[in-house]
Amino acid sequence: MQSIPQTKAEVTAQSKTEATAQATTQTLIILMENEAGVLSNLIGLFSQRCVNIDSLTVLPTEHDKTLSKVTLTTSTAHKTMALLAKRIERLVDVIEVDLLSENVDLGEATKAAA
Repeated sequence: MQSIPQTKAEVTAQSKTEATAQATTQTLIILMENEAGVLSNLIGLFSQRCVNIDSLTVLPTEHDKTLSKVTLTTSTAHKTMALLAKRIERLVDVIEVDLLSENVDLGEATKAAA
């Protein structure tokens, strides 16, 4: 029988354990303004939720140099990543967010996002 967590530290430890047990590779493709501080705001959202970023690529788009395309990969639960994607969409400088599943061909997905 599982005990009910009593302290904030116990609740945090329990949710981290549950999230680790359900972790899968998640990929986000984000189209956002190419301005100072935007990437820092984006990364801060992951830091606040203790989500580690496995890979990060940022490039200006081919057609509009004022926009950047971010491809970000992490190992976390799909539920956590879906919540983060919704939060990212609310950032002022973000134009579009796509959450990809594990079996999507990144080559085709990144062409579509550009």
